[in-house]
Amino acid sequence: MTENALKCKFNGGGIPFGYTIDSDKHFQIDPLTSPIVLEAFKLYADGKTMKQIVDEFNERGLKPSSGGSFNLNNLNHLLKNRRYRGEYKYRDVVHIKGIPAIVPDELFDMVQEQLAKNKKAPVRHKAEDDYLLSTKLYCGKCGAYMVLALQKQENITLPMLRKQFAEIERGIENMLNAIQQGILNESTKKRLDDLEAAKSELNVKTLQEEMQKPLLTKEQIMFWLHKFKGIDMTKREQRQRLIDTFVNAVYIYDDRVVITFNYKDGSKTVTITEIEHNFSSDLEARGAPVRVFLWDLTIL
Repeated sequence: MTENALKCKFNGGGIPFGYTIDSDKHFQIDPLTSPIVLEAFKLYADGKTMKQIVDEFNERGLKPSSGGSFNLNNLNHLLKNRRYRGEYKYRDVVHIKGIPAIVPDELFDMVQEQLAKNKKAPVRHKAEDDYLLSTKLYCGKCGAYMVLALQKQENITLPMLRKQFAEIERGIENMLNAIQQGILNESTKKRLDDLEAAKSELNVKTLQEEMQKPLLTKEQIMFWLHKFKGIDMTKREQRQRLIDTFVNAVYIYDDRVVITFNYKDGSKTVTITEIEHNFSSDLEARGAPVRVFLWDLTIL
């Protein structure tokens, strides 16, 4: 077993989700399940909670390697598994890049930081109405993003999707070669069908990742905007969707807040005095503020 470990070979036990073992006992990326691993990491890095990811995977009928359904325990183990960044470990034998990586180092590190942060501050997930503007806040003085510096980060998902697509195509070619040689049974047929389905799904994901600014007609935009008429403001996800749609950025200064909207029609600065003068008595009934704030409503 130690000799196997020195050669980064599989030493028995359960095969990690996302991998297969070849005839030489080496780890190989499974083109069917590895996209699920990468998606779990990406969803968590993008701000999804583990419960939201578990619910989404179970609704889609995805299964972990142990069978059954996804839960918080197996997803937590998946997100912390260093194999997915290519690390092989058996007892005291460790190879940093001993097996094929499913998750890029940058994404893996980002998820570990987020896991550590959430472990120290579990109350954050209980505050349903908090953090609706967490991806919109910037410092008015320096312009820095006030949560995470992700704006100009290199796209690390697209290369992995393309790599997995190529692996699936190789898998399909191998299956077709096996069929041509007369190896055709229920198992090979199911495997080929699964590979074709995975190829189709990966193709869609790759196209979605490549699409950054889709061209929409005026009619399509108006139809989409009219859907906000029926929005349920009691639901957090719908309030979040409303903010993400119309609020571009919020710049925080010591004495004012600048809000930029996703709309192009000039700009105007509105003061608290103007609000009190033009609207009803609710604001006027309260005591005068110690400090007057200017709310710069900049319309892009």
